[in-house]
Amino acid sequence: MIERLLNKHTVRVQVSCATRDDLIHEGLRDLLAQGCVEERYEKAIQKAFEAHGNYMAIAPGFLLSHARPEDGVLALGMSCINLKEGVSIGSENDPIRLVITLAAKDNTSHITALQELMHLLMDEDVFEQLKTTDSLDTMLSLLKGEETK
Repeated sequence: MIERLLNKHTVRVQVSCATRDDLIHEGLRDLLAQGCVEERYEKAIQKAFEAHGNYMAIAPGFLLSHARPEDGVLALGMSCINLKEGVSIGSENDPIRLVITLAAKDNTSHITALQELMHLLMDEDVFEQLKTTDSLDTMLSLLKGEETK
């Protein structure tokens, strides 16, 4: 499932961001273009940060950006960006280098994709490469679970 969601239309490398709001905006850009979310989804993610703190920074250097399905999700979607430079958001997991943005249409349809993603990220070498690669082809190969050098 992850291959269907994370592809050349939803993955970008070496994105420039300076703030938490930049991370949210850039992570949503491709999901907006693909018609997965409405523009209001961005504000919902920002409000979730304000209400609950930095809980979306779930691992060192990794942000899983998301909001509730009713906050503007039109279709299941996921995007992935890595950053040219790490961004501090006030989390113990700073600096953020990898952002996955999730648009879940309901409470269950995204579970398989998240399980596949977490399985990939458990490999420390893959996780490091995802955070730092400057090659879209390498990023896509890593997300497919293919070996890279």
